[in-house]
Amino acid sequence: MTEITLPSFDSPPVRETVLGVQFSPLPGLTIAHLGAYWASLGEQWRDVSDAPPSEAMVESFGADSPWLSQPGWRFQISRDLNPRIQVRNAAKDRMIQIQNGKFLYNWTRSGTAEYIRYPVLKEEFEKHFSNFNSFLSRHRLPEASVNQWEIVYVNQIERGTVWETPEQWPQLCSLFQSPRIDQLALKFESQIGEWLYEIPPQQGRLRIRARHGYDTASMEMPRTEALFLTLIARGEVNNKIDYRLGLDLGRDRIERIFASMTSQEAHQFWRRTQ
Repeated sequence: MTEITLPSFDSPPVRETVLGVQFSPLPGLTIAHLGAYWASLGEQWRDVSDAPPSEAMVESFGADSPWLSQPGWRFQISRDLNPRIQVRNAAKDRMIQIQNGKFLYNWTRSGTAEYIRYPVLKEEFEKHFSNFNSFLSRHRLPEASVNQWEIVYVNQIERGTVWETPEQWPQLCSLFQSPRIDQLALKFESQIGEWLYEIPPQQGRLRIRARHGYDTASMEMPRTEALFLTLIARGEVNNKIDYRLGLDLGRDRIERIFASMTSQEAHQFWRRTQ
């Protein structure tokens, strides 16, 4: 298959990529099954931990659009025990996350490690998800019926690279267009937020989240201050688009909008090649 021509960088600020699917919960899938699946992965996947379940989410439109819901925190008490297991490889740069209803595959960049590009990660994801369905079949469980695809890029843009102060963010990224405050004796300090875009015609939704803080995942001290731009694309699986096409669509929109909203100066720093 010919690779799609998209904006590309030799040294992009991507620190994590996640490919995943959501599926209808499987009757009969137990904690014991998840443990047996972990054991089936082999010696390269010995690091396992538990995590709270990831909430099921559907990107709805029209009257059910997410910004029309009631504001504020939602608290939910449930007796449904649906753990999520996280299994890491020996190199600590790949992680498989599974719960009854979701299958996620993470790549995490460490230090100066090579950036692993989407085609490689998609092939790895499909291999592991296919193996998971084979595992279900061997244990006489139904195949996972996928209802949504999801792809996530986490960009960590460190201070001292393409920005020094938050006041420079509007020149770095078009999302940060601050109101004019020249006469107000104010200094821009930071910003957090979320922007939502439809992938028309209602094929999915792209979310862009901005966070300013420190790299808490790193054990190195002092911690690195950075601007984190997380781009998330999700969409429904139906008779027009399967999860494979959905992942390709989400990747396309994420990479195009990231290049569109960031500056030419930043592109030079990240060594844009096309």
